[in-house]
Formats: sequence, structure tokens, C-alpha cells
Amino acid sequence: GVSFVSLRLHLIGGWSCTTDLETMGNSAAKLQLISKELHELLEVTHFMQDEIAALYGDFQKISASQSDDGLIDKAEFLESLGLKDRMFVDRIFQLFDENGDGAINFREFLCGLSVFRTRGTVE
Repeated sequence: GVSFVSLRLHLIGGWSCTTDLETMGNSAAKLQLISKELHELLEVTHFMQDEIAALYGDFQKISASQSDDGLIDKAEFLESLGLKDRMFVDRIFQLFDENGDGAINFREFLCGLSVFRTRGTVE
């Protein structure tokens, strides 16, 4: 699979990969939501289903490296990249953190990585 740490980074701005999803309460509805989310991620990213699954594993490892909260904060992001240039990492973090809440959720992580995927164009 594609490894987050091994990706070559290029600054690309002006692209968003957000979709509107409503939260649902019961288990059947949640399974339907998961299926809907997966379908939407397949449509808005350049990844296949198996790649999304592999990247979810990478996301879980990174998001649990300092605080197991299901989100990647700036310290975890910096550690996962292993880069010394703090200004560069800060800018990349801002590009991934689409909603500006100071943390990267799985959707933001996947959409951010999708920009670097070579299969197809980003539009």
C-alpha cells in the first residue's frame, strides 16, 4: 500500500475534498453511513478501496503515536514526517486540516494524500 511517510510532498493549493454527511443514530443507519462514506471517499479521492483500508491503518498508527484520540495533531504529524523544517510542516499541516480545527481527521488525511496521487487529475 501507499505509505504516508514515504510520499514525496508538493505544495498544491485550492483543492477541497469535503462532502456533507449527516450523523445517524442506530446501528443499521451507522453501517449505511460507513458504506456511504466509503463510496464518497472513493469518488472524491484517487484511491481504491484496498488503498483506503491500508491508509486507515497508517492513519490509526499516526493518530495514536502520542494521544490515541483518532485525530492527528501537529506534533504527531511532525513526528510522522520526520522533517526538520517546521515552517514547511506547518504549511502542509494547514493544507491537510481543511476545517482549521488543529487536528486532521481521517477524511482530511485521505483527501490531503489524494492530492499527491498520480492516477488522474484533481478537479
